[in-house]
Amino acid sequence: NQAVGRLLKGTVQRQDEPDKENNTGLPDNLKVGVENLSGMAMVKGQATEGTLQRVKDPQARGAFLELYPNAADLVADIDVNGTPTAILDALVNKYLNSGFVYDMAATTPQDFLGGNRRGDCSTLAKSFVIIAQEYFDIQGISHTSKSNFGIANGGLVLDANGATGNVDDGNHWAFTSHTWVVGPDRDRDLLFRGATVNPGSWIDQADEGVEEGIEYRSFGGIGGGRVYPYRQMGSTLANKYTTDLQLAKGGKAEDEAAMEEAFKLTESRRAKKKKGCFITTACIKAKGLPDNCEELGVLRAFRDTYLMQKPGGRQLVEMYYQYSPRIADVIAEQENAASVYDHLYEVIHACVEAIKKGDNKFAYTTYCEMVIKLEEQYISDVAAPSYVL
Repeated sequence: NQAVGRLLKGTVQRQDEPDKENNTGLPDNLKVGVENLSGMAMVKGQATEGTLQRVKDPQARGAFLELYPNAADLVADIDVNGTPTAILDALVNKYLNSGFVYDMAATTPQDFLGGNRRGDCSTLAKSFVIIAQEYFDIQGISHTSKSNFGIANGGLVLDANGATGNVDDGNHWAFTSHTWVVGPDRDRDLLFRGATVNPGSWIDQADEGVEEGIEYRSFGGIGGGRVYPYRQMGSTLANKYTTDLQLAKGGKAEDEAAMEEAFKLTESRRAKKKKGCFITTACIKAKGLPDNCEELGVLRAFRDTYLMQKPGGRQLVEMYYQYSPRIADVIAEQENAASVYDHLYEVIHACVEAIKKGDNKFAYTTYCEMVIKLEEQYISDVAAPSYVL
């Protein structure tokens, strides 16, 4: 699909919207001009009244709050008849005071609206768009993404813990994927506290490789130009990456030691089954697809070829089979299991499409990050470094 295509290519595109029927009695060009200036959609009867009002049924807003009662604080005291800009800016302020924790967990927008105020940039942007569309009836708003870029000198984000970066003790940002809001007036970056999106400050990833056994990504202008995984276990977001190769090597050794200790704590619950893609299989079943579907076939071939040929690949597969059943079991017990599976299927489908196009690195990194986030959210007593998960 187009959304996945944009994600895989790392491009920035606006989502096309279908043309709306003109039943206002005005010429098409005049109707479009008024709507562009006001940011509001016109309907029949408004032209003669000389006013522009949203046509959202108040009962629809009530139904929204019945579905998401814990989202009431996000819309309280915002004038539903205000301009789109006024409403969206007020909604940003609500998000700033929501107590959101940026932990990069795979939290669905529905979970966020249900009261789980933690997650990642996708959680923020997608939930924001849902409120804007379904509660305030704002037109021309969507979300989009870009992959593999960095931001030098960091920047405060929407996080109750005050995160300013994930490289070198919070001094810079390095993203594998980033999502923001495309609005009718301006593009808002919810993670960066609602600021207008500024691609001019982004540093595209130049290349990637391995140096002395440590994977790196290159971002000119961030440290020495190379960013390495640093501490993935028992550490803060600020030290997820480093520009110091020696620190990265030490961090990998410490993570591996901590991981071995974590294995000992969970050995008694080790999964006996050694076949199948547990998390993936659960998602596939939730979608009503058969065990011989394309997704599972592609991922199994990926496991048996690319994955098993990587250094430590067999250890990686063994680890996955140890913890994946636990994650799947916990998800199955959640009231919102269906929505979680839908969200995870989007990630899995993106990985499958990447593998089919030969982008094994994207699939590997994306799937590993998904599993890491699931571990942090559902079996927090265990964590594992991203380069072996």
